[in-house]
Amino acid sequence: MTNADLNIKKVQEYLGMTTRPVGIKLFKKGDMIEDSGFEKIENRVTFCRLVHEAAEGKNFLMRLENLKCTNAELTLGMHEPKYGDIDFRIKDKIAAVRIGQPGNADVVILIVNPEQVMSMANIVEGIGLRFRKNRAVCGDCVTEVYTSGQPRISFLCIGSRTDGHFTDNELILSLPYKIFLELPSKMSKFSSLSRKAKDNLAQRFLNIH
Repeated sequence: MTNADLNIKKVQEYLGMTTRPVGIKLFKKGDMIEDSGFEKIENRVTFCRLVHEAAEGKNFLMRLENLKCTNAELTLGMHEPKYGDIDFRIKDKIAAVRIGQPGNADVVILIVNPEQVMSMANIVEGIGLRFRKNRAVCGDCVTEVYTSGQPRISFLCIGSRTDGHFTDNELILSLPYKIFLELPSKMSKFSSLSRKAKDNLAQRFLNIH
């Protein structure tokens, strides 16, 4: 098992996640792109659907011709707006998006429930909340984190819960890759502090009695 796999396992065990963290890597036009080792995308599909399937273990390389969501095309920088500009998008010209293994990603997405978000808030500073009604996964969770370098929570949108197959109790915590790499260390320290706190509390209780 590689160090990357151990990091993923540590995060999953700490949070009690049943899915894996999903790495998002954006390739600009002109970048070298390795096309092998990915699931074939049979039909045009939404970005959020691929993210949800990647959390179950699949790996995709998504290009513009694979997308059926105009919002994701524009927000992720894969298609230029025809008239004027939109208020929020990646300005770079993106040729492809890798969705799958977290290694060497730009952004890492965790599909979590509210309790797991609460646990993460203890070890990750500066988590912000964004809600764009029709650009949750592509906008709130990727474009916002990619451009700001800050972690974000999203309540998702109608499209991601229908086309993306996200359930009612699922939220997304999206992290810059650098912060994701720091998680195992922070989780170990926090768990250790928690045990010490519990031990101290138990000792004080014994002393009282």
